[in-house]
Amino acid sequence: MKLIIRIIKVLYFSVLISHINARESYAYVYVLPFDNLKNDPAVEWISAGLSDMVREEIKNIYGVRVKTQEDLETVMNDRSLMLQQPRGSRNLLVLGKFSRQLDKVNVNVQVIDVATWEELGKSQISESYNQVQLLNKTVGDAVMQILKPFLPKQPNEKISTFEKKEKEFEEIIKIGR
Repeated sequence: MKLIIRIIKVLYFSVLISHINARESYAYVYVLPFDNLKNDPAVEWISAGLSDMVREEIKNIYGVRVKTQEDLETVMNDRSLMLQQPRGSRNLLVLGKFSRQLDKVNVNVQVIDVATWEELGKSQISESYNQVQLLNKTVGDAVMQILKPFLPKQPNEKISTFEKKEKEFEEIIKIGR
């Protein structure tokens, strides 16, 4: 009987320790500068601008680790580095190409799984050259739509007790008026 209790205690503590040491999975997203298909020097700035905007769009998402071209080259030279990542992690490559035709900028974006080189999604965007902010937002939204199914599960938002009390107080004030 005492042996069974000891075994149960050991199993309980080993499960507890494994949960404590478990690492959450991440999405490692490699964003490369977008390619200027027509090598038009007048719009070369869009290349870095679009990739910077995509990085800004995804950098604060839970479980996303934004990586650079140098990081991708490191992983490609030593693919065993992917085995050191937490179980369930994904390595995603964001590639983009753009060209300008008169007043339109056409952007093609695709997301590729680095481990299998499988294309996970692609999108084509066309916006006015004069509406750069709209172009940035549209490209960012398109990349997010492609990445969303492959990102780690987002934690449930918890409202702090302070925020709950503040909302209750605001409701009391509204009722009192």
